[in-house]
Amino acid sequence: MITKEELEIDKYNLDEEFMKQHMYVDKVGTEHSLKVPELKDMAVALKDLQNDLKTYEASLELSIRRNPENFNVKLTEKSVAALVQSDEERNRIFTSIINHQMDMNKLEGEVLVLDAKMKTLVDRREDLKGLLDLYKTDYYSGNDTLKQIKKSHTKG
Repeated sequence: MITKEELEIDKYNLDEEFMKQHMYVDKVGTEHSLKVPELKDMAVALKDLQNDLKTYEASLELSIRRNPENFNVKLTEKSVAALVQSDEERNRIFTSIINHQMDMNKLEGEVLVLDAKMKTLVDRREDLKGLLDLYKTDYYSGNDTLKQIKKSHTKG
């Protein structure tokens, strides 16, 4: 990840800063392009798990209603709901959904951070353009050349 210090612009090394800019955009863009499809795949997998849970619960409820004697229970809405809620396999699927959702939330956070970084890089590019315009008008150098300014900047 790109640090805050790396994003700071050295106005006396604009040529290097423009080269870094492209590298930073490429780095963040690559990370983003890898995480977004992964996030979409996770969303599909989450829907599949949720469907599996609904199917399993419906199947279990039907079994209980058809054969309550197999479950040693008096058939009431509350007893059926309690049996479904306490079923081991149902709880395993439910736990998988929760874990998957937590992983998805973490990945969504990472994508949001990358979106913010890309916005920062767009702002940085505009700042570089502004500094370049100032340089073109001799704002930094007066009568000096950029190389002389660089030398004095690096010595001090």
